[in-house]
Amino acid sequence: MSGSPSGLPGMPGSPEGEPDMSPIPEGRRNDTLYRWGYGRWKNHPEDGERIARDIMERGRISGLPERETLQIVKSVRSSVEGDR
Repeated sequence: MSGSPSGLPGMPGSPEGEPDMSPIPEGRRNDTLYRWGYGRWKNHPEDGERIARDIMERGRISGLPERETLQIVKSVRSSVEGDR
């Protein structure tokens, strides 16, 4: 099996190259969504707008309120831009 070691779509090295958009369990959503978004944005700042949309979509899929997810996007953006 080629691609990621786990062979799961959305994992690094997956042939699809698509991000993991699976729901995040309650109790881990904010931290997981922040770390997921930060890692992607830090490594691919040229895709920031797409990553922001992906964070919003994965937050929605995971059941987070829109305003809470928007705050995560703002925090990720601020952290990445502050690291430059």
